[in-house]
Amino acid sequence: MKNYIELIENTISELNKSDEAKELIISLVRKLNRLSGKGIAKLTKYQEYIDILQNARDMKSQITKLISDSNNNHIWSLTISGIEEYCEFEFLHAIINHKNLPSPSELGVPSWLWMSAVGDIIGELRRIMLHNLIEKNMKNAKEILHNILFFQELLAGLDFSKNLIPNFRRKMDISRALTEKSQSDFANTIINKSS
Repeated sequence: MKNYIELIENTISELNKSDEAKELIISLVRKLNRLSGKGIAKLTKYQEYIDILQNARDMKSQITKLISDSNNNHIWSLTISGIEEYCEFEFLHAIINHKNLPSPSELGVPSWLWMSAVGDIIGELRRIMLHNLIEKNMKNAKEILHNILFFQELLAGLDFSKNLIPNFRRKMDISRALTEKSQSDFANTIINKSS
């Protein structure tokens, strides 16, 4: 009986540590989500964002370490919103600065989460394009529209099980609609400019 008590106590202690790690991860993911959103907002307006990106990278590393230490990979599913936002921030940084898109391994995220973030990139690029249209920077707007069309072509026809990538089909529908709106907005701006 003594062995039973010790075994149960040790197991409860281990579960409590896992639960504490999970709560800390969730808290950090919320902060990462807000930080990345703030950075994306600055990036889309061509304002200074590099310090925010570095802070987001540090926070993401902290989250990855906690997940690794917890030895519980299913915790990634609790991080979706924050990690996706962080990945989008990294993607936009790469696109705006004409760099290669960072891979899942370079960002230290599972491939399903990386691909889910790619599914949202067209919406973020559209924000940048619209900012450029408002600022009457047609050269940048055209370049961003080319990126939108490029990503839409890459993503067209992809279909993953919702068990593998939650909401991916919905994201593809939204991306297609946003691409069409972006083309229309760009064309209307050119027509209005020439009138």
